[in-house]
Amino acid sequence: MTQTATKSMKIAFQGEPGANSHIAITEAYPEAEALGCPTFEDALAAITSGEADLGMIPIENSVAGRVADIHHLLPHSGLFIVGEWFLPVHHQLMAPRGGCCGGAGWRATSPIPPGMV
Repeated sequence: MTQTATKSMKIAFQGEPGANSHIAITEAYPEAEALGCPTFEDALAAITSGEADLGMIPIENSVAGRVADIHHLLPHSGLFIVGEWFLPVHHQLMAPRGGCCGGAGWRATSPIPPGMV
């Protein structure tokens, strides 16, 4: 269910363009402006200060469980959950063109994706 938003609506998220929360914003509120923030604290502060109208913040990962940072930050933020959006996440292992990942001895990742594969 896509939400109605005006072009002037700004939605904060933690991360860079292309992050899962950014993708969720473009799906749920296609007309809104996404505001990337370096940390969850910064995203919540943008909402609290009025810099952003809403936030797209992950609360739970269906495989890895709750997003602990949010469960510590949200109760003290004065903010409330007003909706939800489910985003299927797909991970890929990338290699240079012509490269082969068989026998690759080192892979960089965040701690969550390995538990989701």
